[in-house]
Amino acid sequence: MARPGRTHLLRMLIALRAVETIDFMTARWAHLPPYDLLETVSNLINNEISGVSRVTYASVQAPGDDRVGVRHA
Repeated sequence: MARPGRTHLLRMLIALRAVETIDFMTARWAHLPPYDLLETVSNLINNEISGVSRVTYASVQAPGDDRVGVRHA
């Protein structure tokens, strides 16, 4: 059971990842200069989706097959 005042730890985290690609096989994370866009999207997600405590922007290189629902052997 969560301690009083610590319920935010039990909520969902959503990670956004924008990428740039030229061949749709490899990608690098996109440098999104307008932080206002990230702030707007983050606020919309937090306000419209119940159970979300945090929205982050993932800026890591990752293999091309990291899509949701793809199972790795």
